[in-house]
Amino acid sequence: MADKLESRNHMLVQQIAYLPFKIDNIPSIMERLNTKNYAYIIHDKDTRDGELVEPHIHLVMQFENARHVTAIAKELGVEPNYVEIWDKRINNAWSYLIHETADATKKKLYSPDDVTASFDYAAKISSIRSGVDKNALNEDLELLADGTISKSELRRKLGVIQYSKHRKLIDDVFQTFLEEKHSLWLESHDTDVPMKFMWLYGSAGSGKSLTADAMIEGLDSVKLGASNDYFQDYQGQSHIILNELRPNDISWADLLRLTDPWQLDKSAPRRYRNVPLNIDTLIITTPYNPYDFYNATRVANRDVDAVDQLIRRIDKLGYFQKGQAPQFFNPNENDKPTTFPSDDLPF
Repeated sequence: MADKLESRNHMLVQQIAYLPFKIDNIPSIMERLNTKNYAYIIHDKDTRDGELVEPHIHLVMQFENARHVTAIAKELGVEPNYVEIWDKRINNAWSYLIHETADATKKKLYSPDDVTASFDYAAKISSIRSGVDKNALNEDLELLADGTISKSELRRKLGVIQYSKHRKLIDDVFQTFLEEKHSLWLESHDTDVPMKFMWLYGSAGSGKSLTADAMIEGLDSVKLGASNDYFQDYQGQSHIILNELRPNDISWADLLRLTDPWQLDKSAPRRYRNVPLNIDTLIITTPYNPYDFYNATRVANRDVDAVDQLIRRIDKLGYFQKGQAPQFFNPNENDKPTTFPSDDLPF
């Protein structure tokens, strides 16, 4: 996965001797960059192996919208590698300036008076220390509510304790966001257009996931998997990959509901609450062909729930082998595959 290059929060770290602008010019530079907030400090008491390191600046920049590292570096006149993405909570960045974070406990502590900021930095640090910075929490919830960050990203930003403390509020905000997005999707969806469903199967490393990625590249999409709660990070995307699905990861009844091409108002099971789904395209990748998948799945009554219920839903079946081009078939048009890793399928 490529490194993240856009964020609302960035930090410049640069030795003072090589800084391409005067410290006094920081306010005007921040104005040109249209920062929401900024704060900086000169670390001139840091040591390494008992020796003082060169004095350097830490400049934290907070923006209303995500900004690209390259654009910020260009405005500052530095190489992009001197501008870091700050992917933790912004409060963690403000605290890091004076080395009051968990990962800076062995570093020299600085005073809030050493920091220059566009806001009342001393009051902010006092609020952070007391753990009652409600404004920061509200900002994080707004990011969750508009789909900018996922619940997993919010959990990393808040930390385990704060996330657990506010879990019910977070769950309520996220559920409301999903329900509103689902309502808008239902209103705008053409009821004459069924969901597209593809089943890609084959051994590990045969190219299933890469092909699935290419199929929905550039669309409002998400890849879900590698979890006992497949839909925990679903945020209302309309093109979904369920990656490396195994029998019983989802119940047979839920799988049939999920793959029904004409049922628009559907949901999926998720821990604590079901999640409404907006599916235009569903792609399942798995090591199992549909028949082997069915045979390995717990099914309450196979006389009632037959494998044909799943087969009828598949628009394209893809069979993948290492070192060979994938084979694609339509199982509902007598388009019978010629090779299988097990017995021929009775299409």
